[in-house]
Amino acid sequence: MQNNQGAHRVVTRRQALVSAAALTLTSVLAACGGSGPSSVPTSTPNPKPASSSQAPVGNGTSLTPTTVVGKAGGTFNLSWAGPPIGFLGDFNAMSALGTSWFSKYFSSLVAWDPKFSAIHGEIADKWDISADQRTWTFQLHEGVKFHDGQPLTADDVDFTLHLVLNKDFPARASSVLNVVDGAAEYTSGQANRIRGVSVVNPTTISITTTEPQATLLNSLAQTWILPKHALATITPAALTKSDWWKTTPIGSGPFKFVQQQPDQFVELAAFPDYFRGAPKIGRIINRIYKEPGTALLALEKGEIDFTYVAQDEAVRLQGNDKMTVLPGPSLVPNVLLFNLDDPRFKDVRVRQAFMYALDRKAVVDKLFKGAATLINSPFSLPQYVPTDLNAYGLDVSKAKALLQQANWKPDETVEMLTWYSDQLSQDIYVALQQQFAVAGLKVQPRMVDSAAFTQALVDGKFQIGYYGAGNGPDPDQVRAQFAGPNARYNVSRYKNDQVDQLLLEGSKTLDPQKRLGIYQQVARLMNQDLPGAWLWESTRFGAVSKRVQNFVYTPAPVFARYDDHSETWSLS
Repeated sequence: MQNNQGAHRVVTRRQALVSAAALTLTSVLAACGGSGPSSVPTSTPNPKPASSSQAPVGNGTSLTPTTVVGKAGGTFNLSWAGPPIGFLGDFNAMSALGTSWFSKYFSSLVAWDPKFSAIHGEIADKWDISADQRTWTFQLHEGVKFHDGQPLTADDVDFTLHLVLNKDFPARASSVLNVVDGAAEYTSGQANRIRGVSVVNPTTISITTTEPQATLLNSLAQTWILPKHALATITPAALTKSDWWKTTPIGSGPFKFVQQQPDQFVELAAFPDYFRGAPKIGRIINRIYKEPGTALLALEKGEIDFTYVAQDEAVRLQGNDKMTVLPGPSLVPNVLLFNLDDPRFKDVRVRQAFMYALDRKAVVDKLFKGAATLINSPFSLPQYVPTDLNAYGLDVSKAKALLQQANWKPDETVEMLTWYSDQLSQDIYVALQQQFAVAGLKVQPRMVDSAAFTQALVDGKFQIGYYGAGNGPDPDQVRAQFAGPNARYNVSRYKNDQVDQLLLEGSKTLDPQKRLGIYQQVARLMNQDLPGAWLWESTRFGAVSKRVQNFVYTPAPVFARYDDHSETWSLS
């Protein structure tokens, strides 16, 4: 579950592991080479770090402050801890939140670029796809080493995939890698190996899915490659809570683990044998503060060089000539979700009336101070949003007419259930309540704790639910939220056979352009059906000292793993 600022809470394994980078309702509820068709997405070589221009507050783009090379060495003190996307104290990188932090000392086969426009290779230099689009053959970069000097090979990838899909190991990616052929039998204990995973040679591994799966790369981007030689003797169940994760973890990322002091800091040192080249920065220390305000004070005093900042702080820091404010999209769309089992909401005209009654732009301008973007479908990444969606601008007369046509009772009261209690959210509730009242809609907010909110949505004991639906870079996760009554987290009870078919087709379509078209059509249909009243996507902020060079930061969802090329960061 994510709030207006995109905050998360840690949830249990099988409850929350939905699709890549997901809404995870339990977390809410609370693409050179290729032997397949030429249109199939294949890999690109590991690229140079992407640069992008600085955006003003609220613009919502990925950022790098500069492209100047600073001196080698030095210590980068930062606070990459706590919500919305930071390290939360759980060191088990395969299940914990904090992907952006763990990417400093672990690596995966592939990763997203910072703008979430494409996936490229990290440990994998390239991959080929078979003619039937089921077998993916990955060529690993030669010479990749773990931090203890041992080589990273296809055996380590094979070990990791079997660990992730072991029923006794709470890996975040387990439920998204179950598309691998034989995964079900292995997880259930009916097989000793996953038949769809095969080591071809030390630098080549093949993965076969049960049917074509466009989501595989996104799943692999969430999967850190672990050292078989260090972990093979530990049972999966024991590894889950092993001190290895916080004492002697061995990864293959640009920095290696040095030490941690509970509730104080985690220290990493440059790994000189990193396969892309030794990092420019000597050490990174992630300092942990109990209160965000303390981290901000440390930033302003020069004690640290990066931290998250709230919206009002971001506006104030714009005038600080020693810092750069980094805004970016949260990919967390806020939505008013209708319970479509409630007879009052079965008529689409009622749901449309709720949209026309809202002055969403006023909320964004006045309460978010421009630091949010209006959305009109479950997708917020621009490539999936067609230009012909109904924008549902404020039209009180139309709202009233639709309610009259639908025989809405003027004395009807609707409860808006939520779990957010922060001041911004409370201000939003007041604004929504007042706007609805002008159109003749009586809406009463009710706040409960996150567990009660989750249970109410799962049980269908709600009327309208207000929350942040985790989105992310791959559109397939919408399938878990809205694809018919059997979808894992379809708490709105939405059913549209055409949408169901398109979402299934999108998950199996590897042609990037065809896939875009599929999801754009899904956006059109759901923009008309409105199982939820799509509201806005808030902007998140980071602030970094201008002495930090080549720093890349995207305030992504917690499971959206992007490549920030931290080996190129430097200090002036």
